[in-house]
Amino acid sequence: DKYPDRILPFFAADPNNPGMKELFLKVFSQNGKYCFFGVKVYPSLGYLPSHPGLMELFEICEAKNIPVTAHCSGALIHTSQKRIMDIPGYHYSPGKGFLNKPESASFSRRKDYAEYFNHPRNWIPVLNNFPKLRLNLAHFGGDAEWDRFLKGKGDNWVSRIIDLMERYDHLYTDFSYTLYKRPFYNELKNLFLQNKLLADRVLYGSDYYMIVKEGFFRTLRVNFNIAMGDEIMAKMAGENAGRFLFG
Repeated sequence: DKYPDRILPFFAADPNNPGMKELFLKVFSQNGKYCFFGVKVYPSLGYLPSHPGLMELFEICEAKNIPVTAHCSGALIHTSQKRIMDIPGYHYSPGKGFLNKPESASFSRRKDYAEYFNHPRNWIPVLNNFPKLRLNLAHFGGDAEWDRFLKGKGDNWVSRIIDLMERYDHLYTDFSYTLYKRPFYNELKNLFLQNKLLADRVLYGSDYYMIVKEGFFRTLRVNFNIAMGDEIMAKMAGENAGRFLFG
């Protein structure tokens, strides 16, 4: 309430919450006590982005121009369930494509949750249905996938996200915690200089402060800013971010 033009809260949409849609409608209502700005989803908590409940919300978000940010990297945070029964939504099946029927799955490692719930391809059914949805696949795949990308490993999330951005005009990604590794942000700068699409739709990330785990925040941030240069930083943290947030 004190800083309505500076603090733009995103509503945490979890379809496992039976009251999600009612709460969503309430907090985005002009008459609601809390006025939210966007929606955040975190699939590794145990749901697919094409969950029917989320699809209802995305339809509204597309119509009302509400931005959506989704975690799209590893699963450091995930549901504690080792087996989940009857997961609704579009499941990817190798050789068959997407199947829209409930499926049960077992998980033993953190990587299993990420591969199943956070994979960027899970957003294809959503974007096919709502091509004008303003969506940010946050963290650009994460550091493990950037490592695969730099090593030329074929099926990596970085390449997947770039491919999706080329296919959907309102899809963004952000780069933040991963900036603690210099080879990654040097490659990002090259992509910026070579690809106008990426130059217009990569954001300075929403979890930039997480680099405190890797060293001194100020040093890492300054190194990144110097390497990227003022012009690129102005686009990432200003122009591109404004386009994603406000259309």
